[in-house]
Amino acid sequence: MCFNYYCEFVPRKVDLLKAIGLGLATLGITLLFSIPIDSLFWWRLVYPEGEVFWFNAIMNRSHEWGTSPFLWYFYSAIPRALLTSLLLVPLGLWLERRLYPIVLPAFAFVFIYSFVPHKELRFIIYSFPLLNLPAAVFCARMWINRDKSFIRKLVAWGMAAHLLANLLISGTFLYASAMNYPSGDALAHLQFKHRYMRNKPVSVYIDPYSAMNGINKFLHLYPDWEYNKTENLTPNDLARFDYIVLGSQTEDVHSLTKNFTATHKEYFTVEAFQKIVFKRFFWRNLLVYPVIKYKEKVIVFKKLN
Repeated sequence: MCFNYYCEFVPRKVDLLKAIGLGLATLGITLLFSIPIDSLFWWRLVYPEGEVFWFNAIMNRSHEWGTSPFLWYFYSAIPRALLTSLLLVPLGLWLERRLYPIVLPAFAFVFIYSFVPHKELRFIIYSFPLLNLPAAVFCARMWINRDKSFIRKLVAWGMAAHLLANLLISGTFLYASAMNYPSGDALAHLQFKHRYMRNKPVSVYIDPYSAMNGINKFLHLYPDWEYNKTENLTPNDLARFDYIVLGSQTEDVHSLTKNFTATHKEYFTVEAFQKIVFKRFFWRNLLVYPVIKYKEKVIVFKKLN
């Protein structure tokens, strides 16, 4: 990360020219592998990271993928990533002041990235190991000194319990995340149901929502099938397709049926993660446990015979 390199340049710990040379060499080696492999999968000459940079930075069109509030990384992304360890970050910084040159650049990196309207967790994931470092130092220090007093022992076991809590919460998030790609599930199910037609000319239309929620070229299993992702097509334009995959985050997908009653019928729907709610239990409802709620977000239509 550039901010961490900057912190090393100031006290002359890293030679600037050597760092630039290392970066260019790494870039060259990466391109030697990235371009041929990605071009093979995409069936055309492509450098994906370059195209993304051109679209987002040069053309300034990243907002077309959706926008989030300026502080979204700080109140949503980082807390969901660090979980209960976030509470230990200030304690670790208080305990070990030498961590400031490592952690503050990570926060600065996230802050500067917050100016980009379109935000994704993967944009700042590189900062998480650095942000976790103070929490790890605090846990290690408490565990090493756990035998010095009863209070220290309780704190040390609390640190162990916080790791268990992180594991349980991460498991819940992982299960919910696995249900976040309904369109991919829809296409996979459609292709499996018609695997006996893999060599026949079948046309499938995929709307923008579905293209962004699980469907990519790696799921285009049958070369003889047409996978069309053209945007802004009218219902009349869609009448020719054998199957239509549509999705919506907010709208009831069954309401989309009215546009295709003359040409298609509802084939099947796919549920996806909607939200996590907490239900109370135990004596006087003192404890809570998470419950994952689902909602139908993708519908597949089949052409009438």
